[in-house]
Amino acid sequence: DGGALAFGSIDTGSGAYFDTATTLTANCILGLPGDTVSVCPHFGAGSGGSAGGARLMTSGANSLSYQMFSDASRATVWGGSQWSGAAPLITVQLGSLGTGTASTTIYGRVAAGQTGAAPGFYSSSM
Repeated sequence: DGGALAFGSIDTGSGAYFDTATTLTANCILGLPGDTVSVCPHFGAGSGGSAGGARLMTSGANSLSYQMFSDASRATVWGGSQWSGAAPLITVQLGSLGTGTASTTIYGRVAAGQTGAAPGFYSSSM
C-alpha cells in the first residue's frame, strides 16, 4: 500500500532536477504469530517504459525521464530487471495475532536538463 510518487507542477525550463518522496507500507495478515516476513517490492519500468537507464512518464507522445531510489541521497536506484540495484527488502515482524506492518520510503527524481519537454500531465503506473 502506498501513496503516489507525485512530483506536482514542475518547471522543466529551469534545467534543475525535481525531487519528491512517498511511503510504501507492507501489511501482512494471516501469518503465524512471531514470524518474520520479508517483502521485496519490485517495480519495473512502469507504463511509461524506460530509456537510457531511466524510467519514463508520458503525456501523449511526450515523455519525461525520472527515477526511483531507495535512499534519500538518491544514489541507489530502486531495483528492477532494468537496473542493477536490487529492490529494498522490507522486513515485517508479525505480532501475537499473526499480523504486522512495516514501511519504507521511495524517493523520486525527475532528471535535470529536460528543458524541451512539452507542457502536460505526465504519468506512469507501476
